Amino acid sequence: MLKGEHRLVTVMFVNFRGAGGQTSFGSQSRIAEAVRLLDSYLAIVHRIVSRFGGELLANDVTPAEQRLVVVFGALEAHEDDEERAALAALQIRDEVSQLGIRIEQRMGISSGHVFAGDVGSPARKDFTVMGDEVNLAARLAARAEWGQILLSERTYRKTADQFDFKALSPVAIKGKRARVPVYALAGHRKREAAPRFHAGAPKRPLLARDEELLALEHIMSLVLSGKGRVVEICGPPGIGKSRLVEEILRLWAQRGGEAYVGQCQSFGESSAFLPWGGLLRSLLGVQPEQLKAERETKIREVVSRLSPGLQEVAGTLGDVLGFPIEETTVAKSLDPQGRLQRLMELVAQVIRNKARERPLLLVMEDIHWTDVASRELLDHVAAHIEDVPVFLCLTQRSTARRPLALEDVPHYTRLVLEDLPPRESVELAGLAIGAATLPEELADLVVAKSRGNPFYIEQMMRSLADAGHVRRDDRTGQAAVVGDVLTIEVPDSVEGIIMSRLDALDETSRTILQVASVVGLRFQQPIVECVLGQSAMARDVRRSLERVEKAGLIRLERSDPVPEYLFDHGLLQQTIYESVPFTNRRELHCRVGEYLEEHYSDCLDAYLELLSFHYGNSTAKSRAFLYATKAAAKCAKMFANREAIEHYRRALDSVETLPREGISEQVKVYVGLCDVYVLTGRYDEAIATCRAGLEKRRWRARVRPIEGAPSPATGLALLCHRMGVAHERKGQYRRALQWYR
Repeated sequence: MLKGEHRLVTVMFVNFRGAGGQTSFGSQSRIAEAVRLLDSYLAIVHRIVSRFGGELLANDVTPAEQRLVVVFGALEAHEDDEERAALAALQIRDEVSQLGIRIEQRMGISSGHVFAGDVGSPARKDFTVMGDEVNLAARLAARAEWGQILLSERTYRKTADQFDFKALSPVAIKGKRARVPVYALAGHRKREAAPRFHAGAPKRPLLARDEELLALEHIMSLVLSGKGRVVEICGPPGIGKSRLVEEILRLWAQRGGEAYVGQCQSFGESSAFLPWGGLLRSLLGVQPEQLKAERETKIREVVSRLSPGLQEVAGTLGDVLGFPIEETTVAKSLDPQGRLQRLMELVAQVIRNKARERPLLLVMEDIHWTDVASRELLDHVAAHIEDVPVFLCLTQRSTARRPLALEDVPHYTRLVLEDLPPRESVELAGLAIGAATLPEELADLVVAKSRGNPFYIEQMMRSLADAGHVRRDDRTGQAAVVGDVLTIEVPDSVEGIIMSRLDALDETSRTILQVASVVGLRFQQPIVECVLGQSAMARDVRRSLERVEKAGLIRLERSDPVPEYLFDHGLLQQTIYESVPFTNRRELHCRVGEYLEEHYSDCLDAYLELLSFHYGNSTAKSRAFLYATKAAAKCAKMFANREAIEHYRRALDSVETLPREGISEQVKVYVGLCDVYVLTGRYDEAIATCRAGLEKRRWRARVRPIEGAPSPATGLALLCHRMGVAHERKGQYRRALQWYR
């Protein structure tokens, strides 16, 4: 039985085998080795495919090789699925090679319309894709030489500007009458920089948002009268959500209110309370780098205004703030779930007390990237502000929107931003380069290409100015096209526009911006200087950042105590980050991790998740294991279970790199992950985790014991006990007793 739809997708087949063509392993020990090798390889492929928005659908075995079926655009379409597939293929090829994993690969990629949907009987259905393009991708992979990536003509045409290819002789493909053009993917292209032209970077005006502003001004009036409100601003990337928030902040300041902003990060879905940490630290006037006595004085002042019951658990605030606060016996005795509940009550009360002193605007941007714990806290706070002057403003991409539990509260409003009309699109295009009017042919190009997306319009016009295609007459203030507008090549996507603007930068500024993109959406000048080390570029960071700011790619958020910058848009940071070569990226992540360790050694608890992220994307796997384990324990303590599971899994990804004497630490990861699964009722996964840990323990036990290492029996006992607990919770008491014995 079929149930699905026809979709435009990109399909990738990854065929692989053991190094040297090894497909059979004979002995039990060699089978175990093959399983470990396969697990490592599949973990890499799954991580990379997921990162680029693809889905790993199947793992087929043939007598000569195994193959993986990957699809981009089947569950969620992206305008650049072909590029995502090519990037994923290159990264899989390069990472497997660089890590020395003894596996040979060859891949085939094709794009087009296929059937995508659930296939199977009523008892069991599997999601799959079927059609000519699936068959073509499979046959391209089978045709490729080992180490080669072959693309169909359609995929090649969609990615020709971003990658280097070698055109091969057309090949005969079963089911195709004519020979099929084939292209071998060589690498991601580094284009030469175009001549620069800077027309300045005027602040983007707010156009065609009159209705939204009227609604927001009415909401502000309600809040200032003591009635709390929640507003969600929703729309696709680049539609102007952040620009509207800037206007809200400006109007709120005019009315005398206080405002605090929490920024979600693309890597933040496994970092418990990440956006809340920065917001609440600003709200309370405390920072991890402050002296402990100074922090404690401010915290005591806040706690003194709480009810006696909440004063008893005030130490749990440290879970969100990122540094330890002395806890009472009551707080220490709370289980993780009780701790989370009291923490949410505590934060809501702190916000309510602050709002009684002065009306509050709390902004949380890009909540589609929030972790589960942050969303639960957001829902709780939203439900408890209706009778105090708090304006809770949220932004979220409609293309990745997650429903909010707080939508059910009566004081919630959702604003959906639409594309700009043609007239406003042309007006914005002129303002982006400081021109009063545009020639008709250029105006038509703007309307046709931009589809009313403000960010695309701004980046497109600056890109055209940088490349010398458009100039402004200083005498008349009018824009003029240099040459024939029909010959101007404008990328179809925002990402393509961003890359053309990055290419227009001088080499030093481009490299410094790429380093900053690895740090994150928000970055400080000293960390970029430190990461660059003793290179000549390190001495030019300040001037380069000023040039990039003038170009409108970043903006200075504050200059004291050190210059801190913010990428002008999340898409800028993401696209520039993806342009960093994989090997360089791993090295940069490692240097960022080292910087954080060195400069925040006295308050590392606030940076555990960030350290786990950076080291997890570096070659320093022992550090990745260390901080993933610590971050997992921190999240588990806060009942941030989904985030704890993610960090424990990251730790397990690094297990193979640990020395033999680190086996006890590995066991703790399996035990910790099992505990979280049991706590959340996922007993089958807890049992599977224990089995994996026991297998690891037994394998390690066959290795010659190391003097001073923990007794193997210790870890074995812990795992057996957790296995018994999981079976007991499932009601399988006989099995539980067997494991307890």
